[in-house]
Amino acid sequence: MKEKKGKKKIREKTKVRRSIKGKLMLVLFIGCTLLLTINGIIIGTTVSTRFTKNEKSILRETSQSVSKEAELVFEHYVTVVQQMAQDKNIQEFLTTVKNRDDVLANEEYNLLRSTLKDTQDTQTDTILTAFIAEEDPSYYVNTLSGISDTSFDLKTREYYVTVRDGVVNITKPYVDVATGDIVITITAPVFVNGKVEGLTGIDITIKTLSEIVGGYKMGEGGYFTLITDQNMVAAHKDSDNLLKSINEIGVSQSLIDSIGSREVVEYTYNGEKLLGNSTEVGDTGWKIISAMPKDEFTSNTKELIVIILLIYILTIVLLSVVMYVILGVVTKPIKNVTEITNKLAKGELDVNIDVNSNDEIGELAKSIESLTVRLKSYIVYIDESVKVLDDLADGNLVMELNNDYAGEFAKLKNALMHVSDTLKETIGKIKESSKSINNNSEQVSTGAQTLAQGTTEQASAIEEL
Repeated sequence: MKEKKGKKKIREKTKVRRSIKGKLMLVLFIGCTLLLTINGIIIGTTVSTRFTKNEKSILRETSQSVSKEAELVFEHYVTVVQQMAQDKNIQEFLTTVKNRDDVLANEEYNLLRSTLKDTQDTQTDTILTAFIAEEDPSYYVNTLSGISDTSFDLKTREYYVTVRDGVVNITKPYVDVATGDIVITITAPVFVNGKVEGLTGIDITIKTLSEIVGGYKMGEGGYFTLITDQNMVAAHKDSDNLLKSINEIGVSQSLIDSIGSREVVEYTYNGEKLLGNSTEVGDTGWKIISAMPKDEFTSNTKELIVIILLIYILTIVLLSVVMYVILGVVTKPIKNVTEITNKLAKGELDVNIDVNSNDEIGELAKSIESLTVRLKSYIVYIDESVKVLDDLADGNLVMELNNDYAGEFAKLKNALMHVSDTLKETIGKIKESSKSINNNSEQVSTGAQTLAQGTTEQASAIEEL
């Protein structure tokens, strides 16, 4: 038991004294840090969401711009073949030729070749050839070789749909044998009296489209891909992917599944994480696919989050300094009051309370000041009581208490007065008893003397006898 009590005393002595300033600082720091953290998370999440939404919107708008540029290119060349289909010389030539042998004999043949040549000459760097074709008899006439050979069959060509359905058609890209360029063929039906008599067409390189698609950049590493209505790659930053299916170039399934929608998705290409979407090029069926590295896509958001984090840390530091200064000012009167109470506890009543505050601390200081005044008056009571007791010890039973004893000290005054009265009464009785004893002693002494005298007289009488 003694050992346990000793250990307990040691633990009590080793308890670290913690000031109210430190406690308030800790509580306020934790509270403010928690609130700022929650606020920072909310702001960071909101900013990240907004920035991501904004970046996706920019990505879609940029894709739309590229798509619009490509659409204008298609519209331009579609307009070219449609204007050819409206040419009276071409319409008359197609209606007058009844069999293949009539092509070269037709007096309009040279004029037809000249018309086709004029169309090609408008953009010789893009239009490789201009031609017309007819199903029955099956033949074509172009600016390069003139009339086709007898093996030509329009029904086997991709653009036969123009004659069959009477619609404008854009073929998938292919490599031109003569030039080695990647080209597409655009055809338009030739209507005469509401009947499709044949088609007009041009073979164009997709260099212009590739330049448009490749010319647009998003940030440092973003790029665009052009694919056909059959998902064949027509333009890409990596030339090895040209004329391949989008499924064959190494993009993830998430992009393939999103083709046809404008939704921005995350996908990979050759292991690189990208974000992008697909956008239709007008009503051609072709599409623009955007690609932006994920790190670059989220860079602005990350930078902003870092800035918010730095502001958060700086705010915590500044707030801590401000709290430390303010708490120092607020708790200084408490420290002064603590020092005063420690002196009072040691018996030093002659203290100066200099605390100027209009709050609870000021009221506490005033209370302590009143307590000090009261304690000083208690010392007067004690000094006077001690003096009275000393007088009593010296035999002075006349007690004089000049101070107004208040509170519990009134009991002390009453007790002292009672002691004084009791002592006076006791001493009085002792005095009376002393007088009575003295009288009796005198009487005894007188009797003794009389008895002694009688005895002497008797002795004399006996002696005489």
